Amino acid sequence: MILSQPAGYAQRNIVKSKYIIVERNGMEAAVVFTRLLLHHEVAGARNVKSAGYCQLDVNGNWIVGGRSESLCLGTRPQDVELLSEIISPMK
Repeated sequence: MILSQPAGYAQRNIVKSKYIIVERNGMEAAVVFTRLLLHHEVAGARNVKSAGYCQLDVNGNWIVGGRSESLCLGTRPQDVELLSEIISPMK
């Protein structure tokens, strides 16, 4: 979405999503998905380490918070770093 901005400047939509961090073969990976799904639906039988809500701010930085009631898991401080490493926003 482009708002009234100076020429050559486009503002990124801020999209709020859900995420889980799963562990597989000793490595952790982020899975980001729509808020229409429940965390446990996406998690299935995976080894989930944390879960919550995420969004990219207008500068392309990840913000996490909240918790998954369906998985009884919350966010962790390292989740932002994992999202940033695994899902790099285009700047």
